Amino acid sequence: MNTVSYIERKKYVRYDADSYLLYLNEAPADVVVDEESGETARGYSYTGEETDGSTRISVDAPHRHRRKPPRQVRGRAYRQALQYRRPDCHSGKQR
Repeated sequence: MNTVSYIERKKYVRYDADSYLLYLNEAPADVVVDEESGETARGYSYTGEETDGSTRISVDAPHRHRRKPPRQVRGRAYRQALQYRRPDCHSGKQR
């Protein structure tokens, strides 16, 4: 496990198409800004498996599991609904 400190707060980052980097185990920390003068600033430390203190997780893209119905099915249902509509309803003609 690697612990790394940053001045700014980290959020998740997309690593590639199937994984994200999460910055977990956040804790307040003092970050050394200038090593010569010993100046420090308030920041955050993160502990994780990666060298930058993050943890990589794998995710399945939601579009791979859900499929739309074929276009013919959606079109047929729409055409069937149109059969029960009044013919003068949307024709633009005045009564």
